[in-house]
Amino acid sequence: MVRALLDSGGLTVAKARAVIEQLQTPHAHVAEVLGIAQSSVTPDVASGIELDRVLRLVTRWGWGIDPGDTASLGALEHALDGLEAAGFELPDGVLDHYAAHMAAIATEEVARIPTESVDAAVRYVVLGTVLVEPLLLALRRLAQQDASVRRFDYRGPDC
Repeated sequence: MVRALLDSGGLTVAKARAVIEQLQTPHAHVAEVLGIAQSSVTPDVASGIELDRVLRLVTRWGWGIDPGDTASLGALEHALDGLEAAGFELPDGVLDHYAAHMAAIATEEVARIPTESVDAAVRYVVLGTVLVEPLLLALRRLAQQDASVRRFDYRGPDC
């Protein structure tokens, strides 16, 4: 398990240790597991980061989120700031479209959280949070290649 966490990309030994500790900690309610898993692997944000914009976005999307989750909200704000700093503008509606697809993925994932025991739920959520993110990124990149081939009818020199 430790090897899988370290090989997942982006987890330090310290973060992997924190994830393992969460797997070994007894939890009273399945509902608290997702937040714990995410906090174990989400980088801290700089203090003082402005979150009003992302709070407006998640409200517009109708998402029931914890407004005190400054790490996840800050990660979204940081990503949006990066787009702006690079002068990269998403076309109108694209961010909402991305959010809708991520909501569908999240709904599917949460629906599959085991309910027979808190321990099973903790293991599923923590490992799923850490190990599925690189999978989603890899699938996105391959889907982009496919979309590019279809749009531009180009198979490259080696295809």
